[in-house]
Amino acid sequence: MKKVGQFLFTFIPLVTAVLLQILVGCYCAGFAFLTGSIYSLGFESSFQQFISFFQKLSTDTLFGATLMMNYSLFAVALFGIWYYCSYGGVYRIRPASAFHPVSLLGILMLVPGAQFVTSYIVTLVSLIFPSWLETYEKLLENSGVAGSLSVPMALYGALFGPIAEELIFRGVTLRQAQKTLPFWAANIMQALIFGVYHMNLLQGTYAFFVGLLLGYICKRGKIHSSILFHILFNAWALFLSGHLKFGSSPTDAMIIFLLTIALFIGGLVCFTAGTNRLSVEKD
Repeated sequence: MKKVGQFLFTFIPLVTAVLLQILVGCYCAGFAFLTGSIYSLGFESSFQQFISFFQKLSTDTLFGATLMMNYSLFAVALFGIWYYCSYGGVYRIRPASAFHPVSLLGILMLVPGAQFVTSYIVTLVSLIFPSWLETYEKLLENSGVAGSLSVPMALYGALFGPIAEELIFRGVTLRQAQKTLPFWAANIMQALIFGVYHMNLLQGTYAFFVGLLLGYICKRGKIHSSILFHILFNAWALFLSGHLKFGSSPTDAMIIFLLTIALFIGGLVCFTAGTNRLSVEKD
């Protein structure tokens, strides 16, 4: 019975994260209303004007980015304390003791390799389920990622978001799942929960793949390595992917495919070798 309880507790971080999003959303919406609508609409404004205000707020990309950045800050604090107190999280580290040059090289190779793999996943899933792609594109447009990036969205997407998600899913969820499951099963479970967290079928599909990779990185190189990879992975998607242009000829496609395999497999090999050397040096 105790194991059943521990297994079910694996879902608590997801529920907590969703509730935290709702609470922060209510706080940000209320703050925007008090500082904006009362002065611009006046106390005698009609109920329909208030509804219209919140409808506009829900589609405002800057508000959405600010909301998510605030959420991620609260999440880092909450799940950071949770991870530290319940799962032995360590924050004060020396880079030389946490990262090996070979494992760092592996992470740098894995970032573009995983980006290319996810692009193949997105293309394949989009061909099978075109409606998923339409929903995903609308999500990107509403979030402000598809256009010019706002500062809050850049900070959330490339820094605070990755840290928060690593603490939630690899710091707390994966550790909790490993109390009742072997690592391979716990890793699949946290990756599935990570995919559900994104609440979008297309994004959730490739998030599952990325979650599996992040779980492996965290297992081998601790959470500092998965945070670093996640930050670089998101930064690549936000700042570089839109500027990379490749040819459409069969030869170009084959070169990109072979490069993807080389970067992804080579990155995994280097990362694993580097973490092995680091563990030997510590012993």
